[in-house]
Amino acid sequence: MPYAYEGLATVTMLALYSGQPPVELTTEELPIVLRNAGANRARVEFDHYLLGPKEANVLRIELPEGWMLHGPIIAGVNEPGGGWLEFSIEQHDMDLASPVARDGWEWQ
Repeated sequence: MPYAYEGLATVTMLALYSGQPPVELTTEELPIVLRNAGANRARVEFDHYLLGPKEANVLRIELPEGWMLHGPIIAGVNEPGGGWLEFSIEQHDMDLASPVARDGWEWQ
């Protein structure tokens, strides 16, 4: 499979450091391509500069169906013309951000 997801997503860059309050910046409806980058790794690609706090070290991605991935940033490039970020994930990190109704079925 060339990619796991392609489309719009909500992407949040976070700076999480011990002894400091968390700082985050969210970009909504960002066109992304999400790929598997190996064991416990994901790669997100984007087509313009991704705003975030200075020294961001964690990435959170929320997909339209409510799925959310998050983890520490491992590597990446963020330039005016776009870039990519690889981040560490665990299988249990892919959770629903909030209950989503589908075809009349709802969380009880």
